[in-house]
Amino acid sequence: MKILPGAAILCLITIMLLSGCITGDNGQGGPTDPEATVRESLRVNDAILAREPGNVTAWVQKGTLHQRLGEYDSADAAYDEALDLDPGLSIVWLYKGNLRHVQRQYPEALLMYDTGIQADPDNPLLWGYRGRVLVALERYAEALQSFDRALALDPMHSFAARDKGDLLMAAGRHGDALAAYTLALAADPGNTELALVKANLEKNLMRYPEALATYDSVLARDPGNQTARTGKADTLAGMGRYGEAVALYDDLITESPDTANLYAIRAYALNSLGKYEDGLASAEQAIAIDPTNSIAWNNKGSALSAMGLLPEALEAYNATVRIDPGNPVAWSNKGYVLASMGSYEAALDAYDTALDLYPGLTGTWGYRASALLQLGRYEEAITAADTELRLNPAHAGALVSRGDALTGLKQYSEAATAYRAALAINPSSGTTWFSLGYVLHMAKDYNGAVAAYGKALDIIPNHSQAWMYQVSALTSLGRSGDAVRYYDRAIRDNPNNTIALMNKAYALHQVKQYHDAIRLFDRVLAIEPDNTAAMLNKAFDQIAVGDHLGALRTYDQVLAIEPDNTEALIYKSAALYRINRFEEALDLTERAISLNPESSEVWANKGFVLTSMGRIDQAVATFDRALALDPRNNDAKQGRLAAIRIMWPAYRGP
Repeated sequence: MKILPGAAILCLITIMLLSGCITGDNGQGGPTDPEATVRESLRVNDAILAREPGNVTAWVQKGTLHQRLGEYDSADAAYDEALDLDPGLSIVWLYKGNLRHVQRQYPEALLMYDTGIQADPDNPLLWGYRGRVLVALERYAEALQSFDRALALDPMHSFAARDKGDLLMAAGRHGDALAAYTLALAADPGNTELALVKANLEKNLMRYPEALATYDSVLARDPGNQTARTGKADTLAGMGRYGEAVALYDDLITESPDTANLYAIRAYALNSLGKYEDGLASAEQAIAIDPTNSIAWNNKGSALSAMGLLPEALEAYNATVRIDPGNPVAWSNKGYVLASMGSYEAALDAYDTALDLYPGLTGTWGYRASALLQLGRYEEAITAADTELRLNPAHAGALVSRGDALTGLKQYSEAATAYRAALAINPSSGTTWFSLGYVLHMAKDYNGAVAAYGKALDIIPNHSQAWMYQVSALTSLGRSGDAVRYYDRAIRDNPNNTIALMNKAYALHQVKQYHDAIRLFDRVLAIEPDNTAAMLNKAFDQIAVGDHLGALRTYDQVLAIEPDNTEALIYKSAALYRINRFEEALDLTERAISLNPESSEVWANKGFVLTSMGRIDQAVATFDRALALDPRNNDAKQGRLAAIRIMWPAYRGP
């Protein structure tokens, strides 16, 4: 059972096991006795042996006294005299083994312990020390067997349980290690150092209630124990008791104001309370004390990300992974920020690094699925979402991503199943209700779609797409009149109810009553002059009725408020295109592309403009770019075909 290279294991385990444990102390006085006292005891014992050379007990005592003086050869000779008189003295074989063990003569020590076990196979001490020397020899499986045998003979054998726990920890078997430490602590309940080892492991395994109880047991004996207080603060943060954690961190910081880690983890608790500016300040205080504190940099990134300062957050996460490249959480956080910035390929690279470091990192597979969705890699997104769900079956986001990927593959029934599972976990998600409505709509389950859209609108009353699709579903059921009248009562009760006015306008649009829709959008704008959603929908309906100049004026209003509104740029370009102002239309598409270079729709729009300008080769290349971004873009497919047929009328595809 090779766990780690020998030198590393000796550092992790052997030194820990041997430190202060195998010193020649055989239970008959401490090694700290003044040498003069030990020598006087030795003189008295020698006098006894002069009179009674067959006194086995005196020979054993002589050996232990020499052993405490570090006179190992003399001790060994005395033990041999005792064994000559009684070869079956198993305890003496134990002492001889300890002599060799402390001198790092591990094979010889093992032989001594084994000889003792032959004489007394039920001696738990021999099995326990045998386990220790097997650890030193890197024979870990055999060591575990020895510790288990010692504990079977004496369940309260504290050091065997502790040593077993240390060995299991080094092997990565943390749950089994915790069980061993629990047994060791039951045998030695006053051992503060052992209790802290157990509590720290419970905390790291996220068994927070148990960790809290163990830390409290230490603090009941030693109220000022800083390790226990810090561990308790970390545990409270892990339990979501952030206010209590911050209060305890504040006390600890008062006592140790130059401890960077206290500020760093305090930042996490503050971020979790939504106090991002305070969290940022705490992280920066930690960094001022220790610029290489990766926890502080990570929590600084979290605060900046939550504050919407994404480039700054990315810098913080980059600093984290420079300092601690093996931190999977930091890589995952970096990926999330990159995805939020639209850099999905780079986000995937960061997620993959995180998962290479720790394949079981919950949440990251779900984030990876979301990034793959944005790139149109639906099968891979499903695989990533399924991996997340195996790790965390209650991850609603992964279920939604699975549903979105299945929707992209037009597997609507399976998508509906995924959305319903997500809603069972989080029934208050309006966007998921809309997604469920959409796939039911596509599957021609119009009644189910209407009900789902209704749920979405109950949660997000101004969800314009939900209302438009609900109108479409009602129309498919022959209930277009119901759709238009749906909000009449709300408008009668409150003529300034802009949500109801907007939704009725959407309904009128769906039934092609564009002029009436425009009038309602104008009513909304009289109440809310800066409502760009109303402007965009009004302009779209103006194009539908052929009022292209009016649409241009409306799009200009939008752009005066939001100069980088991509939708306004695209559709203003379309309006210009329809009145043959191609150069202006092309300029707008170029600007839209500079703002959103990954938009297939924008590239397709540019292709149509170039076709109308007679620049066919450029148009085809532009449509190709649109299809590379989204192979399902039917407008781009048709535009490409039409452009090629201008040069080659008989062309049929692909």
